[in-house]
Amino acid sequence: MKRAIIERIAPLVPHPDTWLPPDHDDPVLQVIPLEMANKIRRIQTLLGRPDAGWIIARSYAREEIMPPAWFKEQTIRRTIKLLMGKENNAVLMEAIALSGEMAAGARNLIHALLLNDGCDYDEISRISGIS
Repeated sequence: MKRAIIERIAPLVPHPDTWLPPDHDDPVLQVIPLEMANKIRRIQTLLGRPDAGWIIARSYAREEIMPPAWFKEQTIRRTIKLLMGKENNAVLMEAIALSGEMAAGARNLIHALLLNDGCDYDEISRISGIS
């Protein structure tokens, strides 16, 4: 996800347990107003995580709200709907299943295949058995 999009959506991510905790703060965050510090924490959390889209989706789904209309990331919007029980999507359900503890082996295999220059998505799907 592009940095500009993350910086724009991060302050609106509703659930605080997805932000960096205050013990990771730069000292400057301890002296600025709390609301501003929280916005910065959310941006830092999302910029530092490759799974920023999942964090956004889980947070919005937990609150049972959709992101603002300007947020056009359709995969994340569909994931929010899936997590809220408003949409069925087998491919997203497989992807969510990969995030669980029981799927560490499959997740590691897919990660290795993604890093392999010789594998395209079709080949990864065939090898892993995951669409």
